[in-house]
Amino acid sequence: MCESDDTCPTGQQCTKGYCVCPPSSTLCDNTCVDLLTDGKHCGACGNICEGGKTCTQADCQCPMSTLDCGGKCVDTTSDTAHCGACGNICSTGQLCNKGSCEAQCPKEQTRCGDGCFDAQTSTQHCGACDNACTPGQECVQGKCQCAIGRVLCGGACVDLLTDNKHCGGCDKSCTDSQLCASGRCLQ
Repeated sequence: MCESDDTCPTGQQCTKGYCVCPPSSTLCDNTCVDLLTDGKHCGACGNICEGGKTCTQADCQCPMSTLDCGGKCVDTTSDTAHCGACGNICSTGQLCNKGSCEAQCPKEQTRCGDGCFDAQTSTQHCGACDNACTPGQECVQGKCQCAIGRVLCGGACVDLLTDNKHCGGCDKSCTDSQLCASGRCLQ
């Protein structure tokens, strides 16, 4: 029996001398709950949402971008036990990338597209994916550079001692009748 809302448990109100839950709530475990949204009483008292599910409209559901796989909400774009679909297990040494099982790269390598590359030495992925070195350059410790004895001139690595278009320096050309030797144009 009650005389006012103050004498009722939290969440209940005094109606006609009795402590009752508001019209949108139900009494479960001496607490007024909304069966439409309460994760411990979803749709009915004691119906607990588990496995990452939330109570939505009195139904335990997985959040957006996840699927219910065996009672557990999983992200099938990255879960190796449910890659791309429930129960699709990636093999040992594989990872789940965007819903596809792929070979896992060794620690010293980086995944670029469909392959694994050493970003410290790869001329196609030098220092980062898709950072290609110019022809003739090498990738050394993640930086594109010309081989020893060569210099970058006009977008290419050249030998200033023998290159007729860059004899002794970039853009120092020998004539058609001359030959570059030791960095000098000779007849």
